[in-house]
Amino acid sequence: MEDGGIPQYFLERPPDTMKVGQTKIVGGGEMKKDHDSNLNLKGTFISVMAVGVIIIIMWVSIYFLYINRL
Repeated sequence: MEDGGIPQYFLERPPDTMKVGQTKIVGGGEMKKDHDSNLNLKGTFISVMAVGVIIIIMWVSIYFLYINRL
């Protein structure tokens, strides 16, 4: 432990933690996107649609349950 009891790993510069799609500021204030524009989002779309269908089925079933109990 150097520097008054502070462990060395706290004093080191953290690694570059930029993820895909994050924006970097490049010299002169320019903005540069770090991403792959050819991402395949078909699986994401199918998953979102499946969750939507499940929510609709739940609402319809609760509505019919309400109507039957009137």
